[in-house]
Amino acid sequence: MNGVQTAAVIRQIIAEVAAESRVVPGWPEGRWTEAERGSIGPRTGASRRGDAAGWSVLIEYEDASGARSHRRVSLIREEALCAGHSAIAAFCHEASAYRLFRVDRIVAMATIDDGELIDPFEHIAALRRDGLPFVHKGMGTFAKALVFLARCDGHDHAMEWVAIEDALAHYAMRFGGDDDDIRAAICACRKLAPDSGDFANSLVEFYRTPQHQRRKVGDLILHSCAAIVDADGRHTDEEIAWGTGIGRAVKLLCQ
Repeated sequence: MNGVQTAAVIRQIIAEVAAESRVVPGWPEGRWTEAERGSIGPRTGASRRGDAAGWSVLIEYEDASGARSHRRVSLIREEALCAGHSAIAAFCHEASAYRLFRVDRIVAMATIDDGELIDPFEHIAALRRDGLPFVHKGMGTFAKALVFLARCDGHDHAMEWVAIEDALAHYAMRFGGDDDDIRAAICACRKLAPDSGDFANSLVEFYRTPQHQRRKVGDLILHSCAAIVDADGRHTDEEIAWGTGIGRAVKLLCQ
């Protein structure tokens, strides 16, 4: 198989496990009340993904009628257009659907892990310019896969985060990165809410690494994913299904 065919097969393997599965981020304590959360408009699809796909934030959004609502959103593309205006394409966890959000209508933005207020224009510009805040793109790609596997079952176990930290340290030792890079990566992971599409794309990206590194990458993915699944001391049917799918995908990756 050529690269395009292999990528298609990897995505199909992941789709067979779950056609559309996603991490749903929580609300940081004290940041906007349940009564303040309402609906938003226009819909968009989840076709092309940007480098910052899976990055999640809280937003206060004002629609065309002036109504305001508070939303947890996970980016699909950090650059899009809505009626000629700069926008972000994202999955809205309150609407359970894809949406376009005009940047000029984002009244406030806050981090998903601790609720710290951030400037929406500056934050989106930084994501567009630099991508995810990891030392290099490969670590960000690896982190998306780890976070998805740890959180896709809706549980957020402390020992799974320990396994993620260990996996990031092993990645840095093999492919580059120091202690500061690892600490920054751990912090960034708390702001990720990737879906199965991001997970499949991560595996495809690893297939595009130089051939002499693929086996190292594959071994690290299998070892890290097994450690995450084992971390909380229980194996759900969902985790077993994902583990089988990952094994099939990595076998292709290492060919």
